[in-house]
Amino acid sequence: MKLSDMKPFIQFWFISFLLLFYAQSIEAQDLIVTRQNDSIDCKISIVKADVISFSIFTEAGKKLYTQLPVDQVNYYKRKYYTKLNGPDPGKEFQQLAVSLQGGYSIRTAEVPSGFTPAVEDYLNSMRKGTHLSAELIYYFSDKHGFGFKYSRFRKGGSLDDARLPDGFGGTIISDLSDDVSISFAGPIYSARVLNASGRNFLLMNIGIGYMKYVDEGSFVIPVKLNGDTFGLAYDLGYNIGITNRLSLGLQASLYVGVITEYYVTSDGETDYLKLEKEQYEGLGRLDLSARLSYRF
Repeated sequence: MKLSDMKPFIQFWFISFLLLFYAQSIEAQDLIVTRQNDSIDCKISIVKADVISFSIFTEAGKKLYTQLPVDQVNYYKRKYYTKLNGPDPGKEFQQLAVSLQGGYSIRTAEVPSGFTPAVEDYLNSMRKGTHLSAELIYYFSDKHGFGFKYSRFRKGGSLDDARLPDGFGGTIISDLSDDVSISFAGPIYSARVLNASGRNFLLMNIGIGYMKYVDEGSFVIPVKLNGDTFGLAYDLGYNIGITNRLSLGLQASLYVGVITEYYVTSDGETDYLKLEKEQYEGLGRLDLSARLSYRF
């Protein structure tokens, strides 16, 4: 896989990492309980033998830095509000989550040059399609989990009287059609940041798996192309809880993969075709999804 093919993936991962880090700093609020049983939602900075320094947000939205003597504090807990069901970590964070996603997709590979405008327009239209995806993730803590992801892109199209080069300096004119599917299946690592209630969360998944490319098309005669490779997948989404277990959200996903060889089937015969470097088929795509998730 070329470095240029990895650049969108690396950029997307870096931006998402910064977002998760920022969200973690926001969500990881601390708790101070005074001797009068007043609860203070704050961010503790320094704990000394005689005083606790912390910051809070005023009603006007300004950050205020202040202190409390230790003898006025009954209890304090760092990162209290990252917990889903209370201050004590335990088995309640071990969850099985199932989610479904679907929406719009656009392939990231550029259309090769040298075709007629009509063919270029057709090839560009074939870059845009729809997808369906599913995930099964086991969270062994409130922040981390492992699971499995499957996703499938689909796009079909046709063009009448397409003009394509015959490879000998001439042109072939025929109706052109394609029915393209690109599948990804593989294990993923998942990280999430929960809000104080545990219902809403920022999600990041990263995975590596098997990618399958199939194009059942026709130009002069029916032709089927098959290819496979390993690929990378990355998800970034935000989910809003409808109930304690069911949530709806939006998700962006990026896939990276490159096909370097095909199996070509026509007239009942299958041939192996090794592609030249300039003929490699990029399977990268960006998905924009609606996401439905249920936590058991």
